[in-house]
Amino acid sequence: MTVSKDDAKARRGFCALLLAGLGILAVGKWTDALALKDGLLAALVLLACSLAVQCLPRRVRAFALVAAVPVLAQCLQAVSTDIGVFLYFKLLPKLWALALWLLLFCLLWGLLGRPGLAGGVCVTVSVLLALLNLALLQFRGTALQWQDIGSWRAALNVAGGYRLALSHKIAVLAALWLWALAALHWAGGLCAGAPRSAGFRAAMGLGAAAAGVLLWVSPLIPASGVTSSYISTQNAFVANLFLQSRDLPLKKPKDYEARLLRLEQYSSDAGTKVSQTPDIVVIMNESFADLRCYGAQIDPEIYRDWDEILARSAHGTAYSSVFGGNTPNAEYEFLTGDSLLFYTGTPIPYETAIRQDVPALPGLLAQLGSGTVAMHPNEGIVWSRERVYPKLGFERSVFLPEYENTDQIRRYVSDQANYTQVLRVLEEGTGPQFLFNVTIQNHGSYEEEDFANLNALLDSRTNCGQTRQYLTLVKESGKALKEFLQQLEQRPRKTYVVFFGDHQPWVDEAFYSQYESGPDAQEHLRYQVPYFIWCNQSQEETQLPACGLNDLQLYLAQVAGLPLTGYQKLLAQVAQRYPVVCAQGVRAADGSWLDEKQIAEDDLLNLYRTAVYAHINEPERLENFWAYAAG
Repeated sequence: MTVSKDDAKARRGFCALLLAGLGILAVGKWTDALALKDGLLAALVLLACSLAVQCLPRRVRAFALVAAVPVLAQCLQAVSTDIGVFLYFKLLPKLWALALWLLLFCLLWGLLGRPGLAGGVCVTVSVLLALLNLALLQFRGTALQWQDIGSWRAALNVAGGYRLALSHKIAVLAALWLWALAALHWAGGLCAGAPRSAGFRAAMGLGAAAAGVLLWVSPLIPASGVTSSYISTQNAFVANLFLQSRDLPLKKPKDYEARLLRLEQYSSDAGTKVSQTPDIVVIMNESFADLRCYGAQIDPEIYRDWDEILARSAHGTAYSSVFGGNTPNAEYEFLTGDSLLFYTGTPIPYETAIRQDVPALPGLLAQLGSGTVAMHPNEGIVWSRERVYPKLGFERSVFLPEYENTDQIRRYVSDQANYTQVLRVLEEGTGPQFLFNVTIQNHGSYEEEDFANLNALLDSRTNCGQTRQYLTLVKESGKALKEFLQQLEQRPRKTYVVFFGDHQPWVDEAFYSQYESGPDAQEHLRYQVPYFIWCNQSQEETQLPACGLNDLQLYLAQVAGLPLTGYQKLLAQVAQRYPVVCAQGVRAADGSWLDEKQIAEDDLLNLYRTAVYAHINEPERLENFWAYAAG
């Protein structure tokens, strides 16, 4: 590429300006001195690279991009996460992230043969991930996780209910991306003399691929003290995703074989213990939570129907392993009794772990003669439910196309219409029935302009429009639930209803910041959801203990007088010592939360960990542990 001296001078200054500005503008916290230093350091690196492209011989100019492209990609990531490029938060994860961007750039260079084009693709991948991360932070309050990439079908199914607000970060991100593409296009033109032989390209691409595989299979990154994290500020963005991709499989516990022998000592009760199996209806209500747990003053009318139901039920507080999304994880914990505490990374077992038949609550109740039906007013393809439910023991699955009543509130099937279908399926069955129903009415987001929001927050110092819309939906849920239970009261068959929220909603951050206080509240309060167990023939109020969702099937068995399996007896032993076991941690009977070391070294928890691993990977080795004993 021939460039005149005047043109080269102009382009040199233009490129230096772009790259220097890029490093500075990548910083999201303008008033933070450390963030400013971080941006200036990135600018200096990019400025040095731009000068190197001008000064180096033609055949080696392209290698200046080896330093520039990873920094460009990390700058774009810093916009969406505020993690910085070098200095802001921990340095070591940033260095690993830069190394991973370098490997991607080298791989693309080998495949495409043009360093400028390879750099452009690399920064485009970075900006797409950054945009997705910004969207998830806005809609559910948590950063992009590896399993989100594999859950694109579920995301597309509910995407119509969300609107991405055009924030200053998105504008900055778009501007920086265009700047980066322009700079790389120009720099790539000056690198026209870079090696392009097939041998060089093969060595570059295969070398990068081999190094990436080596990092993925080796313990090199974790050994340096960098581990996967839910929090985007803990690790640099791409390093977090890379580690989660390798940590998703459920790891085999230490002393696995020895502990497996110990699990055989837990004997299951006989399945003939029940004289008459009752009907059991489980309602996992989308995003249902009692926001009064924050101390917020809420109009009594919002939870009036709910409070009346609790006064005739056995009820308590459960801790979900998820917040603001990832509903199938709540289903998984309830149906299997497994806890997500023992999974590494941020898994969705429906998508990543369940590949064979898994002994679960539906199979147990089928042993007692119940028909087993799973119901959800959405498409079965979402979260792979149509594939997973049969593997969990459900004989039949009912999804949206089979619903006769699809009346909606906003754009989702209402709880009232949903319960109408539940009653229809219940009446169609012969003999005892087990129905597991997942509602959808209260799904986010909570920004529907044509929906009449009640002024439910009495002491709010902020607008909290999303919170008010959510509470309006909760009032509708309570009304529909009360009517549903009144209809069940007319049934001659003994019927139990288990109700719980899958997770709290992601509403206005202003609501949480206004009512949360103290480190414990910040860490655990957002995971509290209410639950109750109600019976149409016995309606006395009883207080049940706080627990994880994994223990709810145990309390159902105890309240309903059902036999216990060996696994449920293990759950009972764990619950006695550690009432709450969830992905966020373990709470002891005295109310204290265990630290990571205490969890890792606790013998009973490691026995539970062994059971969870065997449950998913080789349940056939403990057949009598999961099922009722023969009568």
